[in-house]
Amino acid sequence: MSVEEMRLEIIRLTNIERANAGAPEVAALPALMDCAQAKARDFLDNRYYGHISPKYGTPTQMILSFVPDARVCGENLATWTVTPQDVVAGWMESPSHRATLLATKFTHIGVGAVVDENGGMCWVQQFAGF
Repeated sequence: MSVEEMRLEIIRLTNIERANAGAPEVAALPALMDCAQAKARDFLDNRYYGHISPKYGTPTQMILSFVPDARVCGENLATWTVTPQDVVAGWMESPSHRATLLATKFTHIGVGAVVDENGGMCWVQQFAGF
C-alpha cells in the first residue's frame, strides 16, 4: 500500500468509527490534506514530534493558514505505527484522541503520513469544521 493509499485508508477507517458512534462522516478537503501532509513532513524536517510546530505554530494556527475559513480545528498525531488500522485503533483507545476523531463539530479531514529514515511512520490527522 502506498503512502497516498494509507492516507485515504485513514479517512475510510475514521468514517467507519464515526458511523459506529453515530457521528456524521467527515469529507477529505484538499487544503486540509495538504496541511496534514505539511505537518507530517515538518516532523522529519525539523526533528520534533508534537502539536506545536516550530515552523507553523499551534494546530489551529497551522490549519487556519491552509484553511482560513475553518471555525473549529483539531489534530491527532501518531508515530511508529505502521498500518492505518493500527493507527486508527490506537487513536480510538486514547480518550482524548477518540474525542477528537468522533467530534461532531468537525466536517472535514486531512491526513498526512511520512516514512522516517528508520522505516517508521509519522501520522497526522487534522480536522476542520465550518
